[in-house]
Amino acid sequence: MRKDGKTVLVRRAIWTDAHGEIPDGKIIRMTCETPKCIHPEHMELTTYKRLGKQLGALGMMSGPVRSAKIAETKRKKYAKLTAEAVDEIRTSNETGRAMAAKFQVDEKHISRIRLNKCWKQFSNPFAGLAR
Repeated sequence: MRKDGKTVLVRRAIWTDAHGEIPDGKIIRMTCETPKCIHPEHMELTTYKRLGKQLGALGMMSGPVRSAKIAETKRKKYAKLTAEAVDEIRTSNETGRAMAAKFQVDEKHISRIRLNKCWKQFSNPFAGLAR
């Protein structure tokens, strides 16, 4: 939305109208957890650190769990390889060049998979460390 010639987020505009300026380092959180809610009574001022702790306690934004969900969503949309192919790449003794030709991907991609830099296994934090 536009306010005083500037583009501002709707929630920030509502908060500013109701309570004044938002201090540096603070963000607005909706206590009802409804994504499209803009009700002023559901707003609270917080920090990213406190928000992370609150959502982590709810299991919504906790490190590996969140990262795994993001990775899974991206894989469904963009990935050329399947999970089975990645497992085969990681366990195979073939060269990176041979595996790249077999799966029609770049040799660098095979290397990154073997080093756990892409297609990370969030259930196993030690994946890709031993060879």
